[in-house]
Amino acid sequence: MLNSYDFFKNPKSPTILKRIFGFVTDKDSIVLDFFSGSGTTAQAVFELNKEDEGERKFILVEQLDYVKEKTVQRVKKVLPEGEGFVFTELKSNNQVWIDQILKSEKEKELKVIWKKIQEQAFISYKVELKSIDETIGDFEQMSIEDKKHFLVEVLDKNLLYVNTTDMDNEDFAVTEEEKRLTNLFYSLK
Repeated sequence: MLNSYDFFKNPKSPTILKRIFGFVTDKDSIVLDFFSGSGTTAQAVFELNKEDEGERKFILVEQLDYVKEKTVQRVKKVLPEGEGFVFTELKSNNQVWIDQILKSEKEKELKVIWKKIQEQAFISYKVELKSIDETIGDFEQMSIEDKKHFLVEVLDKNLLYVNTTDMDNEDFAVTEEEKRLTNLFYSLK
């Protein structure tokens, strides 16, 4: 199996990205890298700004687990003195359940999680809870890995994270600081 860190054996060239950004951006542009990987885009933007006295900004998006160890550390390393950047994560919703499922090592834990999912999680519209309850014996016969897979598939993947429109819903426990940052990011209020 390929380790996610193996992808960085041949990272994008900051020199090439810098040249591309020099051609396609203005000095005050915002560069979006939706698959930021190791953070090469940040380095290229910093270097180009230094060369042409630009004030470009960047938004890096990454959903894989290495982001704190690789991407954030790279940005800190290439960050010009006196500059800062904001690192933030999305507020988890159904992702909390997926994390719990994947960490479970015992079938009893999965049964407890399944009960809680039925009560608290957002279940896919494709799932009929009644039919699952009627065939619970089939679930009992599955291997622990198949049970994990099943439980993950039951969840609505469109609700892995809390939507901006749900920030004021007390069930999601969005802090005032998280609301402030979200509003600032989206230029709301």
